[in-house]
Amino acid sequence: MFKAGEVYLNPVTGERAVTRIGTDITGGERMVVDVYVQPGGRVMGEHIHPEMEERFVMLRGKVGFRLAGWVLIAEPGVELMAPPGTPHDWWNIDDHPSGLVVDVPPVVG
Repeated sequence: MFKAGEVYLNPVTGERAVTRIGTDITGGERMVVDVYVQPGGRVMGEHIHPEMEERFVMLRGKVGFRLAGWVLIAEPGVELMAPPGTPHDWWNIDDHPSGLVVDVPPVVG
């Protein structure tokens, strides 16, 4: 379970994640995390969540996204979604740390 306020550091990928809404209070149904990524940092690589949707809201900086083969740049205020089964990847393309909210809502179906 992920608890609100918990901090996860990944020095390999340059990510720091702070749980905003944890699965402990949602019964495992939802998680919202603030993610901060250093210049040149990235998520683990392109991946798929077979049954899970992932939503991203940019807070600061510039992040490159690959969603279903499309490549785009997200800046503050941009919201993106990776539906279940969609290949996706993201990485910081800014010279400064970037921040985004990652929201994993309940699985529907």
